[in-house]
Amino acid sequence: MEKDRIETLLDKYRRGDIKEEERAFLENWYVEYREYGHDAYDAGELLEDSAAVKSRLQGSVLPIKQRKRFLYAAAATAGLVLISGLYLYREGLDPDQFMHREAAGLSSAAGISPGGNKATLAFLAGTPGSGGNDAVGLIHLSSEKEGIVTDGGKLLYSDGTAIEGRSQQDGGDSRYAVLSTPRGGQYQVRLPDGSRVWLNASSTLTYPLSFEGLKERRISLSGEAYFEVAKDAAKPFLVSTQGQTVEVLGTRFNISSYSAEPVVKTTLLEGSLKVTPVREDAGDKDAREKDAGRLLAPGQQSAILEGSVTVKQVDADEVVAWKNGYFQFNNKNLETALVELARWYDVEIEYGNEKIRKQELAGTISRYATISEVLEKMELAGLMHFRVEGRKIIVE
Repeated sequence: MEKDRIETLLDKYRRGDIKEEERAFLENWYVEYREYGHDAYDAGELLEDSAAVKSRLQGSVLPIKQRKRFLYAAAATAGLVLISGLYLYREGLDPDQFMHREAAGLSSAAGISPGGNKATLAFLAGTPGSGGNDAVGLIHLSSEKEGIVTDGGKLLYSDGTAIEGRSQQDGGDSRYAVLSTPRGGQYQVRLPDGSRVWLNASSTLTYPLSFEGLKERRISLSGEAYFEVAKDAAKPFLVSTQGQTVEVLGTRFNISSYSAEPVVKTTLLEGSLKVTPVREDAGDKDAREKDAGRLLAPGQQSAILEGSVTVKQVDADEVVAWKNGYFQFNNKNLETALVELARWYDVEIEYGNEKIRKQELAGTISRYATISEVLEKMELAGLMHFRVEGRKIIVE
């Protein structure tokens, strides 16, 4: 049936492995569907010759409204789009219910800015996690700087300028630094061994000011970060997060370990690493590390949920799109995407339409676009409408 073929092609379209003739057919179907509804034609009308479809779409005979809708569909390879036909079919929704909305609901979003370089730095005199070892010497780092460097126990901005207030506030006895980003923040740090870390929004990295005299380079992370680790075969690099320990010698990888999300994901881009689940309620470190761990190869991602590990192949470049300044929404649903937007733009999300949560997305958009631009691109597919009230985004 034509419905089965459409669903198959929509899946291929989302994955990016659709043939040119299939793409032409599908984009023509999209135009006709949005214009007339799927009951307005039969299978014979769907199976137009692809060459004729392509010629008609590239020509100047389409009505303006119809051409505009085609452009929305064809934008799948360059911008943010929704696999709307598949969703409409499966959920039985009326496209007219979601189309031709006024942009007035986004007018109050002007005061919501994208995130940027924001972070605080504090210090610990003792070992992280030990009793009575509170962070001291809180410093609000400059938003004009991209990051900080740690060299021989000294902390500077990455451009070599001094961090104001550092020596006066920490007392000079600190062994560990605590770098934290708020919602809507990001920051970079170069560790004492030369390893580099990019910290995403709402994340905290705790690390020694010097690795000298230590048998391992152990740091801890809450939130999300991308790592480029300097090689040192004699001193393994360890990252402790909720539910896992990651061990590497020299590699590039990403960890997403937010306390509000039950799954901890580690994605390897280059090199090799071992992911070991941790039993948080065990007494000592050896007891907490439950098994020998899983080795990852480049392009693999581990997911840990309640101590169980699964590994799958992923597009690692999509996982680290945030570090390169983009939201990458391929293979994500609306709910997951809006969690990322909420964290970066520091907003709340409320659903007036619960069925839309699992809508599949595809596409890329800059993290430095305004929130209005992002939401407008989502609305173009005609499946949802956003209303902004203060710092709350309501999905309708």
